[in-house]
Amino acid sequence: MNNIISHKNAYWIFFFVGFAVYFPIFFNGFVWDDIVFVINNPQVHQFNLSVLLGNNLFNDGPFYRPIPAMYFASLYSLFSNNAFFYHLLQLTLHVICTSLLFIFFTRCFKQEISFFLALVFLVHPINLESVAFIGATQSELYFIPGIVALLLATEKKLTQNRLFIIGLLLLISILTKEPGFLFFLLILMYRYLFKLNSLTTFAKLGIGIVSVYLMLRVLIAGVTYEKISFLQISTLPLWERILHIPAIFLYYLKTFVFPLKLIIWQQWIIKTITIENFIIPLFICALFFIGILIAAFYLNRSDQKQHKVELKNLPTYLFFVIWFLVGMSILLQLIPLDMTVADRWFYFPIVGLLGMLGVAIQILEKSSLYKKKFFVYLAIMVLIFLSFRTIIRTFDWKDNMTLYGHDLREENDNYLLLDIYGREMYAAGYIDDAINYGERSVSIYPTRASLNELGTYYQKEKRYTQAIDVYTKSINISQTKPYTNKLITPYLNVASALLLDKRPIEAKSFIKTKALNDFPDNPDLYVLLSFAESEAGNQQGALEAISQAQNLSPNDEKIAQLYLRLKNNIPIKWNL
Repeated sequence: MNNIISHKNAYWIFFFVGFAVYFPIFFNGFVWDDIVFVINNPQVHQFNLSVLLGNNLFNDGPFYRPIPAMYFASLYSLFSNNAFFYHLLQLTLHVICTSLLFIFFTRCFKQEISFFLALVFLVHPINLESVAFIGATQSELYFIPGIVALLLATEKKLTQNRLFIIGLLLLISILTKEPGFLFFLLILMYRYLFKLNSLTTFAKLGIGIVSVYLMLRVLIAGVTYEKISFLQISTLPLWERILHIPAIFLYYLKTFVFPLKLIIWQQWIIKTITIENFIIPLFICALFFIGILIAAFYLNRSDQKQHKVELKNLPTYLFFVIWFLVGMSILLQLIPLDMTVADRWFYFPIVGLLGMLGVAIQILEKSSLYKKKFFVYLAIMVLIFLSFRTIIRTFDWKDNMTLYGHDLREENDNYLLLDIYGREMYAAGYIDDAINYGERSVSIYPTRASLNELGTYYQKEKRYTQAIDVYTKSINISQTKPYTNKLITPYLNVASALLLDKRPIEAKSFIKTKALNDFPDNPDLYVLLSFAESEAGNQQGALEAISQAQNLSPNDEKIAQLYLRLKNNIPIKWNL
């Protein structure tokens, strides 16, 4: 058996199994946030190091992730909008993660057990989002340097060169995604539990890593922490988010054991505590933790009977329990996240669960209950089930319309899915369907963006009164909720809709008394004001407004043309 799953053979099996299971993704395009962060993001359309290290879409709000920005800038320069190569490299990275994890598992378990656990990691459906979603390549990108650093740190004696490499790898992991810092905690725990010492040295190393990270983030990029405030879960106070912990915990455990319901962008919240959404999850979580404690007590008694250190299971078990718990700690909304749960976030904690499972299998092998053939067949059945579920899910990621449509059938009250599916319908020309999905979205939880988007649907159908109403609600949300900035778009849209509805006097009043009060230096507002003045018969007022727009944007050719028309006393009329 050992010859069959030697390291070299294992790597080839990971490669062929990975490419067989995930093969359909090669026919998929860019979906979801891929469009925002890659296709429509000019910041990664050229490799400009100052832009990629500075404030951009990857380095904004609570995040500072320059490594993914560099990664996508590099790929875009090579492959532009060809999704195939993005998928190819991402899957290759996932296979590498699996191989590295296999190496680490072999330091804790027999090769057969390590091989099985690594295969589960490779094909498990909860990891599919980290493989099929191009934007989630960050999972692999932070995991690889982190696990390599952990492997290097398992040696008892460490040279200065090795310490430097470990520190550099950890820094790369953290600059890729914030959970990379958890690998530093794991190194400390590993060396403590297995009595490898050098904890003071690693503590100093950690201080150095954090110092470099903060210097890059704050002093060079100017990115400080900013709360995500437009999503429902992030607007809740801490005590309400704490009430979600049992349900969140149960979601990941349930999806790990029985991954049938897989959905993107989950934004559910607990509005009222019930037996189903709080009591039952709390009870199951309590049983889970009691089971962890009982297992630790049993392993402690078992290890006391062993005389050889290498036969002891308790340190290994505790290490993977810590791996799982520190991984879960950042997913429990103690710090607000941009989703309630997300499958790709489990890429790190799943290793802790697999390690705990590995200890259980290793103990079971020594008991009278162990029947090798039965457990081999059971392992094969588990892997076939997980692989089949993953293959089915890969087809959902074909394009936005397919992905959003499928997931809405699973969770039809998801306000964000309703909003983005409505946008896809609008882009495809199905205006009535777009309005239907948009109205359902804002009825559940209105955001500035969803209200503004619904207004554009109404405006397309010349339902100007309804459009103005939802644009105005979007403006009011910007002012009443804790946003750090207002959006100019709904202000422009209100003025545009008023002009299209032949109400220039109201448009002029809105721009002067409301819009320019909030955005006094916006040239587009002065352009709209010039149209409103012209259509109201005030050519002199229109000329003054366009002159102000020209002062604010002197190189805009369209504004210059409007200025010449008005200067020659030629009326202008607003149309889209």
